[in-house]
Amino acid sequence: MLLMLMESVRNELQFAAKSTGQSEFIKAINALNEAISLTESNQTEQASEKIAVAISASTTPAQEAWQVLAKNGLL
Repeated sequence: MLLMLMESVRNELQFAAKSTGQSEFIKAINALNEAISLTESNQTEQASEKIAVAISASTTPAQEAWQVLAKNGLL
């Protein structure tokens, strides 16, 4: 079940990477790929760390967008 969830998230990240060209999404995909491999190897602690990296990388573009919107008085 966990692997299916991570694969679904990876698919969404791939869509985001193709749609925006943001390199952070590629970083998130790579980290998630590692997390999937680690989970399959039952190395859950290391997988958790890679998931954290993926989350951090994928939220960076959102933070950048937030800053632009705030700077332009849209938030």
